[in-house]
Amino acid sequence: DPSERATSPAKAATLHAARQPSHGPPRKEQTHEYPGTDPLHPLPERYRDHDLPWDHALPPPEIIALAERLPPGRVLDLGCGMARASIFLAERGWEADAVDVIPEAITLAEARVDAAGVTARVRLHVGSVTDLGFLAAPYDLAIDVGCMHGLADTDVHVYAAEVARLVQRASWKFL
Repeated sequence: DPSERATSPAKAATLHAARQPSHGPPRKEQTHEYPGTDPLHPLPERYRDHDLPWDHALPPPEIIALAERLPPGRVLDLGCGMARASIFLAERGWEADAVDVIPEAITLAEARVDAAGVTARVRLHVGSVTDLGFLAAPYDLAIDVGCMHGLADTDVHVYAAEVARLVQRASWKFL
């Protein structure tokens, strides 16, 4: 319901942490620290101010090409931002779990998912890509368009282990 949209990061975090994924163990409360960055990271403010030069209607051409070549399955969208890749894939039959640590990004993604009419296919999660215990394997595809490069070296190893745990061995990973 658009009238229940979160208006602050705290309210967004509460709203999204309360949602339970459709599979896997109950979701634990997430802390919203930005791994490998200063706690005063500018991204939440940029999302609040809609100062997002990377915001495009379509995902990168590589994601579009994958969607043309692969049969629909389950996709894990890591650092999803406003979920443009998840929306694009869901419109083509994919089931998506989209994760971002920034509540403001997920709030904007909710509106886009609703507008695209793919709420049944896209599940949005506020959480860290280094702590994905609330998700259950297997996924057929993992995508990361601009998330991993922002992690600290120590977090990259944890991130890689989470992706390896969740994604089928014979599946695609686009990082």
